[in-house]
Amino acid sequence: MLKGISGFIAAMMALDQAPFEFHLTGSRCFGYESETSDWDFFVAVPDDGPAKLQEMLLANGFTKESNEHYASRPANPLDDTLEVWVHKAANIHVQVVRETASKVEIQKAMKAVPGIGQALKSLSKADRKAIWRMSRAVFEAGKKFSAR
Repeated sequence: MLKGISGFIAAMMALDQAPFEFHLTGSRCFGYESETSDWDFFVAVPDDGPAKLQEMLLANGFTKESNEHYASRPANPLDDTLEVWVHKAANIHVQVVRETASKVEIQKAMKAVPGIGQALKSLSKADRKAIWRMSRAVFEAGKKFSAR
């Protein structure tokens, strides 16, 4: 019998069976995780608003990390995270974002870079966040350029 992981399994199953698309990100996505690394996911705010997503997360043991309401956050193309939800017992974080398509494409491009996992692992969290914002800025600039 496996001990201490029932909360983790239940939380992961809840994400897997939810009617929302949760995308893996962070150290486990890029291959530089350790045994104690958390599980990071992102999900888009549903078209009909966040209520059903928030209800599902609450019902499955997640708590909102900040009390800031997502609608009060100004649009920022370099950081589209609206809320972060945490399941402390399962060590899972869920970022609620405005849309997922661009983040998925950026992650695909970053993962295609040889050695990206080891390079990211060697950096501080602040430096990894700066690289993410830079990648996002390049992606947004490329969209504008190709639209011309």
